[in-house]
Amino acid sequence: MKKKVNVLILLLMVIFMVGCTDEEKVSITDGDIKTQEVTTDNTTENSEREKKLRLLMNP
Repeated sequence: MKKKVNVLILLLMVIFMVGCTDEEKVSITDGDIKTQEVTTDNTTENSEREKKLRLLMNP
């Protein structure tokens, strides 16, 4: 009798877990993974702008 109850509980847990999964939010990694590149061209321009602004703000 106890074994039947354990099997029933296990079956109900499996049904509950399958019912709670959402297929739409599953991560898909079949395609190519595009890496993000960091550009440093703007950092030199920004630092030059910041230097000019500091000079203008602090005469």
